[in-house]
Amino acid sequence: MVICDVESAGSVSTPLGELVRSRVVQENCGPDRALAIFVAELFAILHPATLPMLERMFEDVKQDAENDGERELKRRAEIGIAAARIALREQEALDT
Repeated sequence: MVICDVESAGSVSTPLGELVRSRVVQENCGPDRALAIFVAELFAILHPATLPMLERMFEDVKQDAENDGERELKRRAEIGIAAARIALREQEALDT
């Protein structure tokens, strides 16, 4: 995991960049992890049955990106996978 680096989190001044930057500080984690947490919050509004499908979709994208040598797409797919897993864990915790 990347150590917290506020300067590299959302280097462009956009609402999303500012949100990611604030998440990095709040969560004391790297920018990719902060983005995954943000996306997980978006995924949390979805029906729980869609989360495993999203995870599989991102796994497929990651595999294709690995095969094609597309590092940035692979990184984004890994963020999506993490977000789907976080959202699923959160929903499971709420159900118990």
